[in-house]
Amino acid sequence: MPTTFCTDSITSEYQGSGLHGASEHSLSFRLLRAAFQALESTIGKDHLSTSHVRGHSGDPWNDLVDLLAKQERLKSFYLPRQAVDMRRWRTTLPHLWWILAEDPSLPSFHAAFFDATPPELPPQRPPSFNFLGIQETRCPATCSLVDDIYRLGTGADGGHWGVELWLNLQQPIGYDGHTPIMISKQDVVVLHQDPRALINED
Repeated sequence: MPTTFCTDSITSEYQGSGLHGASEHSLSFRLLRAAFQALESTIGKDHLSTSHVRGHSGDPWNDLVDLLAKQERLKSFYLPRQAVDMRRWRTTLPHLWWILAEDPSLPSFHAAFFDATPPELPPQRPPSFNFLGIQETRCPATCSLVDDIYRLGTGADGGHWGVELWLNLQQPIGYDGHTPIMISKQDVVVLHQDPRALINED
């Protein structure tokens, strides 16, 4: 069912719909936004909207609300409160939209908790590059070999620059007939290095 909230408070309208934030995330602001998100999840964004009504401009419904508020201030009608305990809902309401939303990308709800089990990663494949050059590494000088990846790094200077060369010792650089030609650490000689340049000889 299409639903429109009419209000003479632009702040409430924009904060509820999420167009504006707040300098202080007070409890009232969080619950206002949470209630609107829950309605968006059930009614749908296409059927939920807000409308600003200028106060004291002759709008009959807005004038009626002002009149009732004044009457309540002069002589309370002592209407019974709704049987809603916000002391319990204030911790639940901000997450209610997760439960109501039909979004498979969100964690599923199980009675008292959300299942945020990390997804299964695709099977790891060995790297398929031969050489990889990296600039602005900002790392200390290094010379390491991990998982057959030979890493040479010049080191940074005061947290800036830094150049690295990575060589994949598992990946053939060519073939002699059907025999793969592999590179080894001994094939690489560093001729010059500084935080901006790394010159090697193969």
